[in-house]
Amino acid sequence: MLERGKESVFNIGSIILLVICFVFTYILEAGFAFITGKGSKRAMAIIFLANIITNPAANLFYWIAGSYFNKIILVLLIEIAVVILEWGCYISFKSEFIYPARFSLGANTFSYFIGSIILLFIKGDLKWG
Repeated sequence: MLERGKESVFNIGSIILLVICFVFTYILEAGFAFITGKGSKRAMAIIFLANIITNPAANLFYWIAGSYFNKIILVLLIEIAVVILEWGCYISFKSEFIYPARFSLGANTFSYFIGSIILLFIKGDLKWG
């Protein structure tokens, strides 16, 4: 069983957190797609599938390896891997994503930074106004 510290990574709280992370990431990346003019139903489905592949794996890897590695370097390596994997998903759909590498990099950068700001608000480290 995969473990971090003394707790198992696989428990109901972790599964709920994975779902929440996925939903927020998908909403942010879908929002990015709308902003950049790629808001078709087909594009939304492709973004959903790309995130189903990458998001849970990225979060699990971070939770497991986060205790053992420098978090900044770990996040950077994970995000680079996610951009490359999603680029691979988008490259097959050139009719929806003319520049799949740019879209993958843009969507992931957007979702990472906006998600980080939202997390700061949730944790109370950042206040509105």
